[in-house]
Amino acid sequence: MPYLDHFLGTTGARVLVDVLQSEQGSWFYRKSNRNMVVEVDGEVEPHEDFRWLTADQLGELLRRDDTVNMDTRTVLACAPGPDDGGSHTGMELLSWLTAERLRRDVRSRRIPLTEVEGWVRGDDTIDHASGRYFRVAAVRVEAGSREVGGWSQPLVEPVGLGVVAFLVRRFDGVPHVLAHARGEGGLATATELAPTVQYTP
Repeated sequence: MPYLDHFLGTTGARVLVDVLQSEQGSWFYRKSNRNMVVEVDGEVEPHEDFRWLTADQLGELLRRDDTVNMDTRTVLACAPGPDDGGSHTGMELLSWLTAERLRRDVRSRRIPLTEVEGWVRGDDTIDHASGRYFRVAAVRVEAGSREVGGWSQPLVEPVGLGVVAFLVRRFDGVPHVLAHARGEGGLATATELAPTVQYTP
C-alpha cells in the first residue's frame, strides 16, 4: 500500500492528528476507523494514483458534489483548526460528552443470522420486509490499483433518502454548530457527537 510507512512511524513524519472514530453505529457493530494526518519533510515518491493539492484547492473541491470521497472528508474533519474563540473549550466539550456516555445505558449483543427476524434474502440482496432501514447487497469489485485485482463483498446500501443537518449560529462573530449526543446500538462507546438532525428512513 503506497505511503503506509509514513503513518507507521518509520519515516520520521510528524503526527498532527491520530484519532479513532466510530462508523455508523446503526449499521455496524463496534466498527471504527483510525484517521491520521501526518506532516512530512523532504521528497515523497510520486505515484500515478496520487496528486499533491494545496489546502485552497482541496477546499474548492470540497464544494463540488461527488468529488472528494467520504473517507477523505472524515480525515479532514479531524484536522486541527485555529483556536477561534468558541463558546466552549475542547476540554468542556469532552467532559460534557463523557457525562452523556455515563448517563446512558445502551446495551447490544450479537445474535446468529438464523435468529434475525423481519429480513428477506433475495438473489443478490438481503432486505427488511418493510422496505425500510438498509439492504445488504452482494458486489463483485475489480480494481487495477489495489492489493488484489478483484473480490466479492457485501455492502450496506441505504434505502430511501435521509436527512443529516447542522444548525449554525454566530456567537460574537464565531460560527457554532449545534451538535447532540446520539446513542446507536453498534457504537463501542454507546454515544457519540452527532449532527443537529440525523434521520434515516
